[in-house]
Amino acid sequence: MLCVETVKAADLSLLGREESTDRLRRALAELGTGRGGCVVVEGSAGIGKTKFLEHVADQAQRQGVRVQRGRATELDSSLPLAALCGMFRTAGATGVGPLFRVRRDREPHDLVEEVVARIADWAGGRPALVAVDDAHWVDEVTAHVLRAVIRDTRSRPVLWVLTRCPVGGAVPAKAMLDLIVREGAELLVLPPLSRAVVRRMCAQLLRAEPDEAVLMMAERCGGSPYLLEKLLTAALKAEVVRVEGGRAFMVEFALPGDFVDAVERYLEPLSERARRILTVASVLNRPFTLHEVAKLSGCGIPGSLPVVKEVIDASVLAGDGARLAFRHELVREALYEGLPAALRAALHREAAGLGRSEGVSPVESIEHLIRSGQAEAEALGVLLRQAVEETADHDPVPRDRAFAPGRPAEPVRGAVPGSGRVPAARAPVEASRPQPSNDVSAELLATKAQNLVRLYEFAAGEQLAPTADGTGERMTRAAQLCTRAALADVARGRGRLDLSLVLAREAVQLAERIGRESLAHHPRLQFCRTATALDLFDEARAVAEQGRRVASAIGGAWSHPQYHLVLAELHLAAGRLDDARSTAEAGLATSADRRAPQAVMPLLALLARLALRCDAPETAADLLHEADRVAARQGEHGYELAFARAEYWAALDRAVDGFEAVEAMYPSLVAWPLPLVQEPLVAMRLLDLARRARRPEEAWSVVTAVKAVAARNPRSRSLNGVAAHVDALHRGDTAALRQAVHLLRDTPRPLVLAAALEDLALAERDDGRHEPAARLLAEAEELHRHAASARDRERVAALRRGLAGPPAGGTADTTAWDSLTPSELRVVRFVAQGLTNREVAQRLSVSRHTVDSHLRHTFTKLGVGNRVELTRAFLAREGAIPNGAVTSH
Repeated sequence: MLCVETVKAADLSLLGREESTDRLRRALAELGTGRGGCVVVEGSAGIGKTKFLEHVADQAQRQGVRVQRGRATELDSSLPLAALCGMFRTAGATGVGPLFRVRRDREPHDLVEEVVARIADWAGGRPALVAVDDAHWVDEVTAHVLRAVIRDTRSRPVLWVLTRCPVGGAVPAKAMLDLIVREGAELLVLPPLSRAVVRRMCAQLLRAEPDEAVLMMAERCGGSPYLLEKLLTAALKAEVVRVEGGRAFMVEFALPGDFVDAVERYLEPLSERARRILTVASVLNRPFTLHEVAKLSGCGIPGSLPVVKEVIDASVLAGDGARLAFRHELVREALYEGLPAALRAALHREAAGLGRSEGVSPVESIEHLIRSGQAEAEALGVLLRQAVEETADHDPVPRDRAFAPGRPAEPVRGAVPGSGRVPAARAPVEASRPQPSNDVSAELLATKAQNLVRLYEFAAGEQLAPTADGTGERMTRAAQLCTRAALADVARGRGRLDLSLVLAREAVQLAERIGRESLAHHPRLQFCRTATALDLFDEARAVAEQGRRVASAIGGAWSHPQYHLVLAELHLAAGRLDDARSTAEAGLATSADRRAPQAVMPLLALLARLALRCDAPETAADLLHEADRVAARQGEHGYELAFARAEYWAALDRAVDGFEAVEAMYPSLVAWPLPLVQEPLVAMRLLDLARRARRPEEAWSVVTAVKAVAARNPRSRSLNGVAAHVDALHRGDTAALRQAVHLLRDTPRPLVLAAALEDLALAERDDGRHEPAARLLAEAEELHRHAASARDRERVAALRRGLAGPPAGGTADTTAWDSLTPSELRVVRFVAQGLTNREVAQRLSVSRHTVDSHLRHTFTKLGVGNRVELTRAFLAREGAIPNGAVTSH
C-alpha cells in the first residue's frame, strides 16, 4: 500500500501539519486501488503550502509513485496556455526534456485529449502524482483544460494536488478552482499554527526553551510558519534574541533588518498597487477606513476597491466592520521600518492632515506631526488644547495639570490614559521607535501600551510595552508602573495568570511608592481582575475597595465605574447576583452622562445578563439596546456585549442566533483566552452554544482553549474544573463529568458548580439513572435559589419535577418577603433599626449606592413607598428587633 512516511520531529516545515499529512496519505493510498482524484490545498501566503507540497511529493516518489511537479507564476495569468506550457517542463524523476509541448492553436478539447494521453504514456501504468503549486495564477484557458483533465483521469491512478492562495477575486483561475472543488476535489485548508506548535517551532529553531518575551514575539506572527522562521532566524543573527543555559531570551525589542527584507519577499505575490496601499496604511498604526488609505495613496475610492479586496483575499488585511487592519502586526511594523526616512516623514505629514473630517483625534494628529519632523509650536499648541478639551471630563489627571510648564509632551500623557475614548486613547505621542529620546517619551510609550490593552488591542499593547520597558535606566518609575500594568493585562489576556498577578502587584507597589500622581493610573484594577480569575476573591475585594477609596480621594470620573465593574464581576463570580446588580447599577450612577464607555458598556452588558437570570428578558433587551448605543459611540463592542447578546438569544431558545452573536470569538480563544480566564462559566456557555448550533469545530476550539489555559494555571481550581468538565461533556463521558463536579465543589463559584451539576444530571438521566439525577438537580436548584437566579432555578426545578425526584432544599413559600435576596434582607433589618443608608453601607462594607439600589428593589417587591412603611411591614412580620441583633454576614 502506498503511504506517506511519518513526519520527523526535526522537519520544521511540517510541525502541526500531522492531520493534513494524514489526509494526503489516505489520498495516495487510493492510488494503489487504481483510482485517482484531486486535492486542493489552500492557505494564505507564508502558511507553508509549498513546503507541504514538496514533502508529499518526495514521500510519494520514495514509494514508487511517478511525480511531476509544476508551478504557475503571476505572469502566467495574462497569457493563454502560458501556465500549461511551463507547468510540465521536466518529466518528474528523470528530469529530461518536456513532458509535452503545447500548440497554442489547438482547440481546448483536443488539448485535453493530448494531455490525458501524454500523462498516461509518462506514467507507464504506474501510480502518478501531479503537483501544481500556486495554481491560482494559471490562465483561464489552462484552468479549463486542467478541470477537464482532472475529471478525465479519475478512473486512472493519477492524484492531482493543487495549491492555491486566496488572492484577488479578479484572478481568472479562482472560479475554475472553486468549480473543481464543487465537483468532488477534496479541499484541504492549512490553518495558522497553534500556540503549542509555535512553542515547539521556537524550541527547535532556537535549540532552547523560549522565555515568555520570546514566545509573545513569536505569537505575533499569527501562526505563519514563514514569518516565524524568518523572524527567529533574523533575531538570532542580529542578536535580538540570545541563548544561554538552554533558555532563549530577548536582548532588545526591535525588528531585525533581515526580517524586514523577508516581509518584502512575503508580499511579492501582491500587485504593485496593493503593496503601495499597505505601505501607506502602515503609517497609520491603527485600524483604518478605505477612504483614508485611498486619500493618502492618491488612488481614489474606485481605484482602491479592487486593491483592498486583493490584500484581504491574500490574508494580509482583515475587515472589521467599516475598518481594515493588518492581520499580522509584525507585517505592518516591518513595512513601516522599511520606509525611507523622507517618505515616512512625508506620509506622516499627510496623515496629520486627514483632520477632523475623517474622525481623526487631535492627539493622533499631534503624533503624526511630531513624526513628520515638521511640527510647528503654534499648530501643536492648538491641537494639544483640543486634545485636553476632548478628554477633560473623563481624565484621570486633572485639567489644571495638563499643561505642565517646561514639559511640552506632558499634555498628551495627561490627557489620554484610561479615558475610554477609543481614538484618543490610541494615540499618545510616541518618539521615534524603538528608543525613546528621554524619560518623558518612555512614559508616553508605556502609557500608550496600557491604553491599548485596556481597549483589548493586546497585540499592539504587547508590542509597545516591552519597547518602553527596554529603555533601561532612563525609564521613570511612572513609566515602569504603566508598563507593568500593561504587561499584566497582556499576560492575563494570554491566560498566564501567575505572571499577571506578579506584574500587577509590582505595579501597585510602584504606585504606592511614587504617590498621588501615579495612583491616577489605578493599577489595582489589573490586580483585582487577575486575583478574581485566580479565585482569590477576598484579596480582590479588599484591593478593589481600597482602590475605590483612592479614586474618591484623587478625583477623576473615569475610574469610579471601573471599580464598580470589577466589584460587580466579583459578586457575580461569587454567586451574589443581587450584590452584582446593585454594584453595577451604582457604577452606572457614577457615570450618569455615559462619558466613560470603556466601563459603561460592560456594566450594561453585565446588567442585561443579570436581568436574564432574574427572568426579565424585556429589561435585558432594553439594556442591550442601550449598550449598543454606547458601543457605537465608543467605536468598539468588546466580547462582553457579544456574550450578553448570545445569552439573550439562548434564553429565547434561539441557539443559532446566540451562536452567531459570539461566532467571531471562537477562532481567537486559544491565542487570547481572556473571556474564559475572566469568567470560566463562559467556556461552558460557548461550548453549549456551539453544540446546539451544530458547529463541532467551534465546540472543539472551546475545549482546546480552556484545557490549554488550565494547563498554564494549575493552581486555578475553577479553570481546571471547567476544563475537565467541558472535555468530558464534549466526549460524552459521564464518569469524567462526575470527577469534574468533584473538582468544582472545591471552588468559590456556585454558578459554575450549578451548571456542572445540571449537565451531569442530564447525563445521568440519559443513562437511565434518574434518582442520582434528581439529587443533582435538587442541589443545583438550591444553589440558584441562594444566588437569587430565578430563571435558572425554575428551569432546574422543571427538570427535577420531570424526574419525580426528591424536593429541592429550601422553602416553597413564594410570598413577596420570600422574594427578597439575602443582601436585601440584611439592608431591611438595619433600616428597621433606624440606621441611615450611609450607616448601613458602613456596617455592610459596601457603597451607599449599593444600599440605595437594594432599597429600591425592596420597595418594588414589597409594594411600599418609603422607609417608614418598610419598617412597619418588617416589624409586623418579624416583631421588634433588638439593637445589635443584626449582623453584616
